[in-house]
Amino acid sequence: MSRRPGEKLPSRAEAEKWAKTLAHNARLDNPLSEGTDYSAEEMEGVQAQINALTPLPPRLKDPLFMAFAAKYLPAVASSLRFLTLETQKNAFSTLVQIMSLLPDPEKEPYFRRFLLSPQCEGIPNLVASSFITGITWLRSSGPGYVANLIHYMLLWCATDMGDDKEGAIDKGVREAVLTQLEDMKADESYSRLEPIQRAQIQRLFKMLMTMRVGPPAGLMGKAYIEALRGLSEGQIRGQEECVVCDEDELQLFLCSKCKTIKYCSKECQASDWKAGHKIKCYATEY
Repeated sequence: MSRRPGEKLPSRAEAEKWAKTLAHNARLDNPLSEGTDYSAEEMEGVQAQINALTPLPPRLKDPLFMAFAAKYLPAVASSLRFLTLETQKNAFSTLVQIMSLLPDPEKEPYFRRFLLSPQCEGIPNLVASSFITGITWLRSSGPGYVANLIHYMLLWCATDMGDDKEGAIDKGVREAVLTQLEDMKADESYSRLEPIQRAQIQRLFKMLMTMRVGPPAGLMGKAYIEALRGLSEGQIRGQEECVVCDEDELQLFLCSKCKTIKYCSKECQASDWKAGHKIKCYATEY
């Protein structure tokens, strides 16, 4: 899908079609058998579809990723649990990087809901371990984007997923990621990464260091993550107040279909539906 800046947003039908095509290209509708990997043609199919979005502004490509996140993230998680990085590196790498290209969970409600759900159990460890071991990079992704994905998982996934109950990733894996980041920053190739990727790597490095030793205020581990999450949740409209009128005194209710935003009245809900919520309202399995 190619659009020039200024063109209208993709329709719901277009977004769903794009998401379905990506799921098909990534073999989510026809999972690989044990020990088999993506062919070169399959890798190229995913690569081409993602690369087509690269020149588009977020307002045009985010609805496409939203449609994918709403329907296919459970299938991505299921595939990652089945695949092995040793014998199915292309497939595993591709799915990790598709996740790494999703919009910020603070802005993308379905990605956020998935990270907060039991469906994400074990996925942070798998993603972090692949970052350490090494994955096959897609051209539109890179180490910074996957570092950013790990940051999101630490921020939004349940902290009791980890073996020390201090973070969604096991303590030993967190330490190994930290070592990997230190080595990455010391390598001469680090300076050749685009600025956004260096910033993403630095952000994860800072988070992991703070989880280990704590900032001057003293918070560390689980307490630090929960404080960060609270700050992020406070920035999301429609969670603690009506998404339309900002009313927070009355009894609020969730959209019964997507369960991602709240309203204070049926009038506000109807207004938001007409204003565009109908395009991005999806029922999910999580």
